[in-house]
Amino acid sequence: MKNFIIYFVIVILLTSCGKKPTFISVKDLKVESVRDSMMSIKMNYVVYNPNTIKSKLKESELKIYYQNTEVGEGFLNQEILLSPKDTIQIPLNFKVNIKRLSEFYPKLLSLDSSRFDVESNSKIETILKTFSIKGNEIVYLKVNDIVQSEIRNRIKNGGNFKIKGMTIDKIPSLNQSNFKINIQANNNFPFDYVLKEIDLNFYNSSTEIAKWQLGERFNLKANTSNTIPVSIVVNNLNVLKKAKPSWFTKQEIEFDMLGKAVILVNGYKFEVPIQDALKFDIKTLTKIFE
Repeated sequence: MKNFIIYFVIVILLTSCGKKPTFISVKDLKVESVRDSMMSIKMNYVVYNPNTIKSKLKESELKIYYQNTEVGEGFLNQEILLSPKDTIQIPLNFKVNIKRLSEFYPKLLSLDSSRFDVESNSKIETILKTFSIKGNEIVYLKVNDIVQSEIRNRIKNGGNFKIKGMTIDKIPSLNQSNFKINIQANNNFPFDYVLKEIDLNFYNSSTEIAKWQLGERFNLKANTSNTIPVSIVVNNLNVLKKAKPSWFTKQEIEFDMLGKAVILVNGYKFEVPIQDALKFDIKTLTKIFE
């Protein structure tokens, strides 16, 4: 009889310790930091242990998606003890690669908070067996300001507007030359935007010699380049006065182009710095005096 009671108690204990823990939710998401296009997010992973003794959370893997595109992940590589008959909140960290969201920037800018889908896969060990627990959760993150900052960081690095060539169009007088300059506008983003404004200043030896502004805005398609024709009038005498003796030896004059552009992404304005230099043969100007 005594052995039967012991056997019965053991059976009860084992059966009460073999229940599968339950994923409840992820909660309390908070963006901790943003660095090098990586967004670090802290959250609580909530799980319920229905067993009468402690269980162990062996590992946990999280993946986060935006519109079915995987944009981030997180891992728990240490064991966590789960109290019996208790709901436990486990702090986890995961990272979101902001560049993976780049094609969605226009939509993300239009929303106060954006929906993300989190998939979790955890392994929890009891006395009898190890369970694999999967979970799916919808979460919302405020990423509008982060997206704006990411766009500004990418466009400030330059290379968006480059001089591709220059020719003399005509010489209206001995004192002036009309130059045609082709400027290549590069849209390196995977989405279209509107090129609203361009203001350019041309310098020779720190002296401004010409200005130019974009007449009409136009759309710049994703991952494409457009050639923008620029026409400026330069005072020949002023250029020659500023010419250094070495320039005549090298037979070239260098102009600096500085300015800015304004692009619109879903109504948001972003200022793009422009800086480049161009050179041409000084004989091009001196020939008009022969």
